Amino acid sequence: MSKILIMYGGTCINIGCLPSKSLVKNALLSPKDANFVEKQTFYAKAVQEEQNLTTTLRQKNYDKLNNLSNVTIFNAKGEFHSDTIVKLTMQGENEEIFIESEQIFINTGAKDIIPNIKGITQSKHIFTSKTLMNSPFCLSIYLSSVEALSP
Repeated sequence: MSKILIMYGGTCINIGCLPSKSLVKNALLSPKDANFVEKQTFYAKAVQEEQNLTTTLRQKNYDKLNNLSNVTIFNAKGEFHSDTIVKLTMQGENEEIFIESEQIFINTGAKDIIPNIKGITQSKHIFTSKTLMNSPFCLSIYLSSVEALSP
């Protein structure tokens, strides 16, 4: 079950580890003596490469499940109805489906956490992993290691 269609494959593939590391890899390959316009063009290509990567991996993860005979995929919002029953509200419909199982596994995904710092939400220079991909700006990240980007 997935509430958000573009999240098949989870956080790491879509908005976490892989997109961040793809951008870091490209940042390391970027021309150091380029002017702003050249860097902006390079960054736009890096973001497109990252989006192609996540789209491909998301589809592979979806297909891996969808091709199993014992799996049914639901695009729905889920909530517990009891210890063994989950109520699914189908996207775009008022239809509810109840699924019962002795074992229920939950993958909650990730949520952006913005620190409670005065003025931070008004800043045009604070990005989450989701909003960064839509930024027109070049990106400079100074880290001691790539692992620092992992959630």
